[in-house]
Amino acid sequence: MSDLTERLRSLHTEQTKLVEELDKALAIKHLWAAAFDHGNAKSQWMPNAVKRSQFDQLLNPDVHFGESLLVTNGMGDAKKFPYDAVPNILGGGRKD
Repeated sequence: MSDLTERLRSLHTEQTKLVEELDKALAIKHLWAAAFDHGNAKSQWMPNAVKRSQFDQLLNPDVHFGESLLVTNGMGDAKKFPYDAVPNILGGGRKD
């Protein structure tokens, strides 16, 4: 392979990564419009404090219950979003 071909592949890989990061940032902004108003936002999945009963699992097997996405803005303010409200690109269950 030529150096040019290798460079183009490298640039394409970088572009793909940057587009995915942008898509994730836009998904966070869609969840919380002010998430980036004071700088970078962070997100992480957190387990829910309340455990789901086996009875509830039988009645509602398609409902995800185990965790929520916690988004923290640059000021340290945080908001929690249930799994079903979080877009798929962030690991959630909502298909857009």
